[in-house]
Amino acid sequence: MSVSSFFAKKIDEIEKLHSNDIYTQKVLLNTINTSSCMVIFYSQENGWTGANKLFLDTFALKNMTEFITKYESIRDLFINENDDFFLQDDISWLDNIIKNKKDTYILSAYNASNDILTLSAKCHMVTDEEIFMCWN
Repeated sequence: MSVSSFFAKKIDEIEKLHSNDIYTQKVLLNTINTSSCMVIFYSQENGWTGANKLFLDTFALKNMTEFITKYESIRDLFINENDDFFLQDDISWLDNIIKNKKDTYILSAYNASNDILTLSAKCHMVTDEEIFMCWN
């Protein structure tokens, strides 16, 4: 095998990997956006970074930029929580749920139509610095 054919083969392999990554991202995004569970993502470095379509539609938000502009904290969405703990920031709140609420965490919130929703929330660590939260 010549050097040029070796590199051509490697480039083809890399391009296939990248196209698979794009395919995987599209499948993952489609799965998250068609879920019957609201999903919102948090990164310790960047704060709230994303949400699925159901979350955005439920609270009549166009995108995460609007959410971040409109709400200082995710807890501003809630009417009440099933525990009375007051923490300084959203990451402390999420950490507390992960550590102390192994099953679910019950919240109430108004949706865009001002209906009261009772939500069962569960937090999941994706990495040491990334969390996603599902609400049913």
